[in-house]
Order: sequence, then structure tokens, then C-alpha cells
Amino acid sequence: MKLRLILAALLLGVSFLFCGLWDVFGNKANVDRDQKVLEQVWDSSLGEAIGQVGKDVELPKPLPGDALARIRVPALGQQWIVVEGTDPGDIATAPGHYEFSAMPGQKGNFAVAGHREPGLFWDLDKIRSGDEIVVESRKGTFTYVVTKNFITDPQSWPEVQATPPGFKKGQKILTLTTCNPKWDNYERLVIHAVIGS
Repeated sequence: MKLRLILAALLLGVSFLFCGLWDVFGNKANVDRDQKVLEQVWDSSLGEAIGQVGKDVELPKPLPGDALARIRVPALGQQWIVVEGTDPGDIATAPGHYEFSAMPGQKGNFAVAGHREPGLFWDLDKIRSGDEIVVESRKGTFTYVVTKNFITDPQSWPEVQATPPGFKKGQKILTLTTCNPKWDNYERLVIHAVIGS
């Protein structure tokens, strides 16, 4: 009887372990698949927008879940297509743009949230001051330089406001946010970067 209970407990423990590993690593296949689709959509829409750049044409506001920009972090060897919106469905397999924040390259804060999981913002903590983050939008390509990498409370919102603490009004800022630590979400990891000095 005791042996059966021990085996049942071990089996239950192994099941929980595999479920936990699947939650963290299993979604990477979904992320990779969806990012490839978003890349195709992005590349196609970018080709259409090239003729509009510099013509002061107002592009339509993207709908939630639409491809909005491509972010590349050379120091990590990573890139992602960013979608509009931060609802759970929007950011399941892509980083999402906080809809109230600025657009790429504009004055203000272009703020983006992403899950802390493989294929997405898993290694965001490895970004350092001075690293470049390149954002490609329908209005051009912008290079931001990282100024801060820090941890804050998950309920803290000043970091994604138009002018985060420590910045001047009118600066062109990029903010990336994700959960911290990797296996939990009781903190928020924040990366700030700026265009120019």
C-alpha cells in the first residue's frame, strides 16, 4: 500500500513537472509559428507602405493584434514582430504595443510588453546600457540606445507613461516590459532606450 502511494505521488510530481515545463517551453513552437506568419504579413505590408513614406500620409490606426513593427536586439540575436495591443490574446505569441503610448520614432514613449518565455522576452535581462534596439516601422527604421535595465513593482505604471521618470518631455523613448523573474511574475523587468542624446 505504501509503495503504491509513493509511486502515485512520484507520478503526480513528474506530471506537474512536465506540465510546468510545457507551459514555459512548449509555447515556443506556437511563438515561432505565429512569428513567421506575422513576419510574412509585416514584410508584405511594409512593401505597400514604402511608397507612402515621406508623403505625410496618415496611415490607418492598426487594429488589436495587427503587426505594428519589427524590433531587433542585435546583442541578443533576437527579433520580434510587435502587434497592436496588450490584451492576453494579442500578446500570446508576440510582444504588444501599449495602445496609449507613442508610435515608433515619435516623441514620447513607444512602450511594448511581452511574455517572459522562450521565443519572446526570455533573455531580456541580458540587455545592457549602450546596447542598440532597432525598430522598423512603416514610417522608417529607428535605432534606440539602452539607458536603463531595472526591476520594479508589477503594478507600477510610470515606466510606460509618455515621459517616464528620469526622462525629459519630447524625448523619443522605447520601453520594453516583461515579468520577472523568469519563473514568476511578482516583479516587472523594464528596459528604457532613447533615440539620440
